[in-house]
Amino acid sequence: GQLYHDAIEHGVEHWTLAGILAESSNVGMVMAGENYPLDKRYEYLAKFGLGQYTGLNLQGESRGLLPSAQSWDGRKKDTVLFGQGYAVNALQLTNAMATIGNKGVKLRQSLVQSVIDANGHATRPHKPEATRVLDENVASQMMNALENSGEHYSRFAGVEGYRIAAKSGTAEVAGPDGRLSSRISDWSGIIPADNPRFVVTVVLSDPQGVYGGVTAGPLFKTICEFLMQKYDIPTSAVRTNPVPVNW
Repeated sequence: GQLYHDAIEHGVEHWTLAGILAESSNVGMVMAGENYPLDKRYEYLAKFGLGQYTGLNLQGESRGLLPSAQSWDGRKKDTVLFGQGYAVNALQLTNAMATIGNKGVKLRQSLVQSVIDANGHATRPHKPEATRVLDENVASQMMNALENSGEHYSRFAGVEGYRIAAKSGTAEVAGPDGRLSSRISDWSGIIPADNPRFVVTVVLSDPQGVYGGVTAGPLFKTICEFLMQKYDIPTSAVRTNPVPVNW
């Protein structure tokens, strides 16, 4: 058998899935996914685009690493539930969050919005490929749960007047010799959560601190404050249906 721990020691908790996400509980994710088939775990990781090239054809882009479910050992089948056992790049992570914010539909990423000729005529690329990943209702529930996570770190990553759906992340990084020698932390958020316009992902290497909301959150806040002002984004409506974090 395998023994799992959360980052902070705590007693018995009665967290809902939303609470598990907000608290980044490894143990909670393993318990929540106990009866979820391995092939489904892999299927949805792949549907979100993990382990695949983005299609942007960026020089040096890595497609990440997503081993097949058949190759998972007794530990990896559980660790994939809380973000270990595979590798992603920032673009993949950002598009996974965007898929949730886009009502469960994944769009192929692009860099060029339009091309303007000498006469001022704009030509827009073909509409990006769209793939349904999540049922719209499931995506809505995920957004609700991720808002709890956003509120959990609002002291560091909050933007006044705007609701945010977000998730923090912390990962150990293997060096050339295969040993875990450094750490990255990240914060990826959707803003405004009630009318998504932007997904911003901040990734820091070996930050002073551990949790992504604390380390990467302040830079996310600065970026989003600029975006909200530059594009004159209306402030959020008051949140009226928060999902419980305890049962």
